[in-house]
Amino acid sequence: MKQWVKNLGAYLSAVLLMFPAFVGNVSADDDSASTIVAIEQHIVSREFDQAQALLSESTIPEFQRDYLRGWLAVKQQDFEQAKAIWLPLWEAHPDKLELGNNLAVALIQLKEFGLAKRVLEGSLNQDERIASALGNLNDLHSYLAQRAYANVFNRIQAQPPLGQWLALAPETISYDVAASVSTQGVDFEREITQALVAWRHAWAAQNVDRYLMAYSDRFVPSNNQSLADWRRTRERNVSRPNFIELQLANVRILPITANEVQVEFDQMYRSNIVTSNTRKMLMFERQDGRWFIIQERVINEG
Repeated sequence: MKQWVKNLGAYLSAVLLMFPAFVGNVSADDDSASTIVAIEQHIVSREFDQAQALLSESTIPEFQRDYLRGWLAVKQQDFEQAKAIWLPLWEAHPDKLELGNNLAVALIQLKEFGLAKRVLEGSLNQDERIASALGNLNDLHSYLAQRAYANVFNRIQAQPPLGQWLALAPETISYDVAASVSTQGVDFEREITQALVAWRHAWAAQNVDRYLMAYSDRFVPSNNQSLADWRRTRERNVSRPNFIELQLANVRILPITANEVQVEFDQMYRSNIVTSNTRKMLMFERQDGRWFIIQERVINEG
């Protein structure tokens, strides 16, 4: 067994928490990017028929298509189908760490622990610092050790690991509407989730135009910059890295009024330039039927 596996506990205490977003690692033109965002939004909203229809009709790149087909199967609890799609895809693209991690979790659901361990180890050989994949591997080692102990001493029952998916999913979102806020005709949770997915996708894909389109002309930068200066700075910072990996978790959606919604979430960001973990707040305002960001600030640094 490789030395990093023997020292797994030390790695777990030292590595940074980073979740790679697959869309940031594979290029796609604007039409493909729009289709990918639409499919992601249908899957997040559990509109599986619409997602399947788009997947069948679209001409998006093969990797993204197969990844999303597998994710669609996962969200429908069809882990055998996810395995059938993702295993050959991962064998062709072992450097895609989110794919490797999520394939391993699907295998864990199927109780194929040996294969899950092989996939995770293969993924971690690409980048040993991915904390979620390391955590899943650690859970597997713990489970196998418990099972061996139970077989010998017949004293404890081993608990299979659950695994941690790397994606923005409905179960990671909390939603709370104040009694004073009118919800008539407004699906806050779905609309804001879609806006958040589109914002994350544009940033990870380094699509500067789509990223800046998420912000209102009424957006007020937090550092006293003018809006024009802020846009120039963001254009440089979004386009400059060789890659951007971005994931969101623990999302809290809180409508303030019928046209204003506050969203808080954990943001895990990595590029070849910087890595950061932050708790962030975005304030969305509805303008002409669309939601735009009017305020953004970091609540705390992780």
